[in-house]
Amino acid sequence: MSNIAQYIIVRDDLKMPAGKIASQAAHASISVFLNRGHFEYNPKGAIGKANFIVDVDTAMEEWITKDFTKIVLVGKSESQLIDLYDHAKLKGYPCSMIRDNGQTVFDGRITLTAVAIGPIDKETVKYLVGDLRLL
Repeated sequence: MSNIAQYIIVRDDLKMPAGKIASQAAHASISVFLNRGHFEYNPKGAIGKANFIVDVDTAMEEWITKDFTKIVLVGKSESQLIDLYDHAKLKGYPCSMIRDNGQTVFDGRITLTAVAIGPIDKETVKYLVGDLRLL
């Protein structure tokens, strides 16, 4: 069993429907990787052909090839998610912040819904997410 996990923190104060929570958590999880990647296009003549290259560290590689553990936690407010994200970013942890565009749930208002931290060693971020409860 790996000691690597990705933590996804979803705001509880928004009272999102279950489907919206699932989609926002999925956005947060995949965004960590999309933000670290780039397209590498094949030579001319290979229309529509490209590879998406993601720079992964050893924790990410272990996570992808082993348990792929995701832990979804409850965030109490926008300010708490911003603090968690800012701290993770400052420490250089893989992270992402998701702002929903408001087309289906938030009456057209852009709304911070979720943050993902990791994949990262569980002990490394225990101090940051250890007090949050499971969703």
